[in-house]
Amino acid sequence: MARFDYYVIERLLVIFGLLIMTLVTVIWINLAARGFTDFFSNTEAISLLLRYVMYEFPPSLFQSLPLAAFISSVFVTCRLYDERELNTVLSAGVSPARLLRPFAVFSVIMAVLSSILAHEILPSSLSQAAEIKIRMQADISQYRIKQGKFLFPINGVAIFVGEISETGELIDVFIHDAQSQENEITYFANTASIIQSGTDTFFEMHAGTIQVWNPESRNARTFSFDSIRLSLSELAQGISGAPPTGKYTTTIQLWKQLQLAKVAESSDIHEIKVQINRRIVYSITTAIFAIIGALAVITSETFRISQWLSVTGSTIAIVVLYLFGEFAREHTLNNETSVLLMYIPVVLGFSTLLLLIGIVQNPFGLHSFRLRSTK
Repeated sequence: MARFDYYVIERLLVIFGLLIMTLVTVIWINLAARGFTDFFSNTEAISLLLRYVMYEFPPSLFQSLPLAAFISSVFVTCRLYDERELNTVLSAGVSPARLLRPFAVFSVIMAVLSSILAHEILPSSLSQAAEIKIRMQADISQYRIKQGKFLFPINGVAIFVGEISETGELIDVFIHDAQSQENEITYFANTASIIQSGTDTFFEMHAGTIQVWNPESRNARTFSFDSIRLSLSELAQGISGAPPTGKYTTTIQLWKQLQLAKVAESSDIHEIKVQINRRIVYSITTAIFAIIGALAVITSETFRISQWLSVTGSTIAIVVLYLFGEFAREHTLNNETSVLLMYIPVVLGFSTLLLLIGIVQNPFGLHSFRLRSTK
């Protein structure tokens, strides 16, 4: 039986590896394709962009890992039944619950991988990617500024140039900065030019206006100017000013900050707790997804129902768990409620897991219970 366990685990890991490569490659190519049309083809820009794409690999893996674990267990279990391998093992007297051992080992492997990824690799990768992104976005000279088209260097910032003269002067310039929740600032200028000063890049705008809009009071103030300079590095402050307590910090560092009480504001302390517990919940749910897929197929074979019906039901279940987990995290973060709310998907997932294991372990007991309840 040990040989059978090794055989199943090997197949699970092979399918998991193929799925990860496929899913991550699709997401990765999409990330890589975003930047190439906006940058000049100089050596530094391409080098920075390639490094940025490399650091975006862990986030892609973070998105794909739970789904790949679930699909791997479903696919391998279905193939084992289709090829009559599980039927042979069951006919030898092995209980259906015993068949779960290799899948349980696989779920433990997924839990370890997801823990390393969520607690250490992902935060470091996001931090490095953010630094490279600031460097690329702060130097607007690397962008192909196209007349008549909007340019979005970072989230919350939009740049529009109506026309570019033969001498390189920008005509009818529009810049909108909506990064701050307090005020949205819009710059209008008849003409502008790009000036490089040291390591920073400036928009020098002439004959224009500045409009400051406050969403809360719904009040707008307008100022005129003859000439101003706008630093592009200041426009990137939404990323460069990111606190060290968020998603860019490893769990060990976050835990040290909590223990040493280096964070003064309670909101920052709550954010740290949410980040730490989110990563723990992610690892646990990944392990649950890895074994629920196998249990769904084994349950369908136990009760002689369609595999596709059980797989569809289990897919809906993990999607609901995932969406509820995201909702619980956002609600906990925004309303500063107890982080225990984030563990509700874990409790529901474990309950589903135990229910399926009970059904697989003693299907006839469940059947007799149903008969007694109908009398």
